[in-house]
Amino acid sequence: MANKTKPITFSIDSETIEAIEAFKGRTNSESTSAIIRAAIERYDFEEMDTSTAEAKQVSLRVDSIVRDKLKSVAKSQGVSIGFLLRECIMSFIAEDQSDPQPRVGKSPILTMEVSDSKKHSHPWQI
Repeated sequence: MANKTKPITFSIDSETIEAIEAFKGRTNSESTSAIIRAAIERYDFEEMDTSTAEAKQVSLRVDSIVRDKLKSVAKSQGVSIGFLLRECIMSFIAEDQSDPQPRVGKSPILTMEVSDSKKHSHPWQI
């Protein structure tokens, strides 16, 4: 049984919004939310810069396991969940420049798996 999704509201600066829209057009992705969820799954939270910029509010529903993990990482790193999400998004979109991403949103919903240390070396990688 899939976990219930829970909303996360966070701010996105105009540069990130423009990058998401360009990515969406380039990849013909279904939605901004699908792009952000895919970005969360692929991001390495151990490598991040903590600077900030002007922002816009966005709301996104995520699996409760993903939300709990984001809260845990944010607390341990001393940053906001929004900061983590912005990092995920920009990293995901930047990857598209060298390794084009498939359309996001039409495939089954991506979910964060609870990994055991034997399977994965990084807790966010699935």
